[in-house]
Parts: sequence; C-alpha cells; structure tokens
Amino acid sequence: MAFGTPLITVGGLASGLDTNSLISALLDVARKPIKQLQTQQAALNSQSARLKLIKTKLEALQNAAQALDTPREVLAAKATSSNESIVKATATSGTSFGSVPVIVTSLATAERTYSAPFASKTQTFGAGGSFEIQIGSSNTVISVGPTDTLESLVSKVNGSGARVTASLVYDGNAYRLGITALDTGAANAVTFVEHGTEVQTLALSSAANQVQAAADASFKVDGFPMARASNTVTDAIDGVTLELTGTSASPATVTVARDASAAKSKLETFVTAYNDVMKAIGAEFAYTGKARGADSLSGDPTLRGLQSRLRSLTGQTVAGLTGTYTSLASVGVSTNRDGTLTFDSAKLEAAYSKDPNGVSALLSKGTSGPTGVLSQISTAVDAYTRGGDGSLTVRIDGIAGRVSTLDKQIASMESRIDTYESGLRKQFSELERLMSSLNTQSSQMTSILSQMQKEG
Repeated sequence: MAFGTPLITVGGLASGLDTNSLISALLDVARKPIKQLQTQQAALNSQSARLKLIKTKLEALQNAAQALDTPREVLAAKATSSNESIVKATATSGTSFGSVPVIVTSLATAERTYSAPFASKTQTFGAGGSFEIQIGSSNTVISVGPTDTLESLVSKVNGSGARVTASLVYDGNAYRLGITALDTGAANAVTFVEHGTEVQTLALSSAANQVQAAADASFKVDGFPMARASNTVTDAIDGVTLELTGTSASPATVTVARDASAAKSKLETFVTAYNDVMKAIGAEFAYTGKARGADSLSGDPTLRGLQSRLRSLTGQTVAGLTGTYTSLASVGVSTNRDGTLTFDSAKLEAAYSKDPNGVSALLSKGTSGPTGVLSQISTAVDAYTRGGDGSLTVRIDGIAGRVSTLDKQIASMESRIDTYESGLRKQFSELERLMSSLNTQSSQMTSILSQMQKEG
C-alpha cells in the first residue's frame, strides 16, 4: 500500500469471517507479478555490477597497454651521473645515448639583500615615503606610511606581487628586513630605489647590504662553455635535464643509456592487468556444479567475444615483422592453459639487450610498419570501453534502461494494487454492514415469533 492511503480495518464481527486475512491473501496474489519483476531487476543489477567491474579492469588494461604502445615508451632512456653532488641527470625523451663530462664552475644564484639594522621590529619611518623594487623591466613601488613598521613592510612586500619574498631577521642585537629574489640568474638582479629621508634609513640600495648577487650558472658540457639563468638546465643535452647541485674543478660524467627496467616494469603491469580481466571473465564462465541463476553471464556474447579477441591478440605472431621477436612469447610473455599470462622478465631483458628496436616493433606502433601487439590491444579494448558505442558500455547502458522500465512497471502495478486494496476493503465493509443489518432483522423476527407463541 502506498504511503498516505487510509487503512480501513474490517473486523468480520457480523459475518464471522477473518476479512483482514482474506484481503491480505488476495493482495499477496495480486503482488506476485511485482515480485517477479523485482526478481528480474535484482538479476539485471547483479549483471550490471559485474559488467562494470570487468569494464573497470579493461580500462586498467588499456592504460597499461598504452604505457608501451609507442617506440618512445618502449625505448625509454635513463640518465645517470657519476657524481650527483655536482650534477644530477634525468632523461626525458628523444635523446641520444652516450657519456659526456660536465664541469660546474658556479651555480645560478638569486639576489639576497638586507636592510640596515634596527633596534626594534616596530621601528616606524616618520613621514614615510616609498621604495621601488626593480627586476628587469618590472618595477614595484612599496609605499611606506608614518605608522608602517619593519613587520608591516614584510607583509606589504610579500603581498605586492613582485618576484621577491621578504622576511624579518633578528641576530640577537638588531632586526633587519631581508628581501630575496624568487628567480635566479643575472637577468633577475634586483635594484632598490628609496624615496624619503626616513625610508632611506633602510639602506636597501647600499651595495654593502647585498649579501648575494644574482648570477647565472657557469658550466661546461663535453668542454663547451655554457651559462644558464637556472640550475635546472633542459636544453644543454637534447632529451636530458641537468640539475646543477655543486661546483668542482673535476668533471662528473653524465651517461644516457636505454632503460630496460622501465619496459620491464610496464610489461609486468600489463600482464597483471590482463590477468585481472581474464580471471574476471573466466569466473563468469566457470562451472561450479550448481544451477546457474537468472543473473548468469555464462552465455553473454559480448564477454565471449572479448575473451576470444584478447586471447587471439596475445597469442598471435604479428604479421609483417621479421627477425626473432614476432610474438609476446618471444619476449617472455607466455599464455597459460586458463588464458592468463606468465612473464619471464629475464627473457625480455635478453631480447631488449640484443634487439631493442625489434622489441619496440613487436609491442608498439611506429610511424611505419605493422602495428605492435600492445597497440593492437589498446585499440581493441577501446572498442569495448569507450563511451557511447563501446560494446560493454552499450551492454551496461541497455541493462540500465531495462531496469528503469521495470521500475516504471512496478510503480504502475503498485498504484493499481492500492486501488484494488481500497476497493476490497470497501466491499468487505459493505458486506459487514449488510450482515449486521440482516442479523438485526433476524433477531427482531425471532423476538416477534417468540412473543406470538406466548400470546397464543
């Protein structure tokens, strides 16, 4: 019964019938179609939940495949430094392999300047004035009012937008306003111009108060002198980022080589993701000895097609490839009887060492030649998971539509049952009133006949 429907209690006092039980039994019969629809809904929701889980695992598989579906990802480079206290190196992409010496003469620095000393951090500046912070073509004016103190000037500088940061330093005897540039390099040198007699007591423009001047890094790569405004250098060696960390007359050797460990780690991730998908699909098809429920996906054509497609792709010999490495098995990824994969990393490392370009051609999609296995798998999985027309997406959306339709049917049936229940209670109530009236008439007739007999 819907909320808000008034409950008419029918007691059966006149008829002697348990009318409430009768009504309840009739309603149970009427609700059987609803229970059947609810059972269908539960089965559909169970299917949807498991299909969504498989889709999530497929998306993880696609991400893992995409991590190795280009030559740049398969043929990753690794940069190392013989002395990281001088320079650290990181390979990005598109780099050449080999070793070069790097000598760092000086590091890039940011300007640091302190004011003259003051006895109190609440020092004020009389009539005030202003001072300018000039960095290249940028000029920021800091106004100084009669009530400004060293403390308030710290806040004004930090809130000004100038590429500097301010702080207050106390050496145990005196306070100083410190201003440090946020950017290194000679082009980011800071010039101070003070206006007003009291403001000039800050002496920021005094050369004696400059603790560190802005300067470029000076270094040599394979004997070629270079200078950069930052200690992070991205353009000295193509595809390599150098982080200058210290100075030395002796060189540090930066070496760039292929990084087999990166490909190994990514392929391990792929195998794990693949096995997660195949185990989830296999669980739907596994025979348990028990009758399958209404929510079974054992005959689902979408999952059957997906399982077959993945097995075909991982077990194939890639057409158009020549040489030793033409299948996943040739680089250590073999197929088990249950459809899952096993990864022999030593076999991959040996293949990578012998013919890295051959491994790349097998796994990825280059600018020419056949499409590699992982690139094919990424494309195949996308046909199942993409929004709108992906096979699994369409399947899940279709189930959601059926559940929604069942919701509407159930709501309509419940409304009809509410009306049916209301009618039943009215009918039984009318029956009770009629029976009560007949019982009253019967009692009256019995009384009259009894009186007549006595009088006769």
